[in-house]
Amino acid sequence: MTLRRSRTRSELSPSWLRLLGFGLPLLAVAALFGEHFFGLDTLGWSNGFNHPLAGWDHLLAMLAVGIWAAQLRGQAVWMLPLAFVGVMSLGGLAGAAGITIPSVEGIILLSCAVFALLITRKIRFSSKINVLIVAFFAFFHGFAHGQEISTSASLISYTLGFMLATLLLHGAGILVAKLAVLAATFLLTAMFSQSVWAKAGPAETAEPTDVAHWSADAAFYSANPAGYRGRGWTLPAPPGIPRLAPAPWRAIAPTRR
Repeated sequence: MTLRRSRTRSELSPSWLRLLGFGLPLLAVAALFGEHFFGLDTLGWSNGFNHPLAGWDHLLAMLAVGIWAAQLRGQAVWMLPLAFVGVMSLGGLAGAAGITIPSVEGIILLSCAVFALLITRKIRFSSKINVLIVAFFAFFHGFAHGQEISTSASLISYTLGFMLATLLLHGAGILVAKLAVLAATFLLTAMFSQSVWAKAGPAETAEPTDVAHWSADAAFYSANPAGYRGRGWTLPAPPGIPRLAPAPWRAIAPTRR
């Protein structure tokens, strides 16, 4: 006899919910109490949070990472967003340090095209290659964020700001993918049910099943009147059906048991 191990609550809950449930409260607490305990400023936090939302290239790429992670499912749902955010923070530190890297904007535009191709073609690689692809483009997105930091803003608060915005965009991409699958399922179900009802409706109304059953009953009990008349019952003639002449019969004495 084999014993089945009961699944824990962490195994039952979706991975993307665990990711957002752990990462977002952590960053929110850092935003609320960071000014008092870590020296975070509101200006740097707001600038870092708004920067990924202001650029359409950053916005599309981060949404695409969430959608692609939802398509891959499994561990990719939390591995790809975490890899993107982690490497992006390193890129932000490199950009804030004044390191020069050529063609940063071109690589960011390339990331949008690559992620769009991966989503539309539903391309799947191994887990390591998926993480490497996401990490490569995440570094340049973070580098562009780090270059835009103001001199009066705190680096830590600015970094936490765009990390939180990125996690929210990843979660929005995962949610968009889930809702798209759900909407497609409901649409296909509705179309299939309508086609089934359209085929079944005329067939049910075309056959006069009630008249056929009345005719069969009338023919049977006319040939066997003991079934009804022997017990004192009469069979009413259905409308439109002529009464058949009863066959000769003789009374059968009831048997004693």
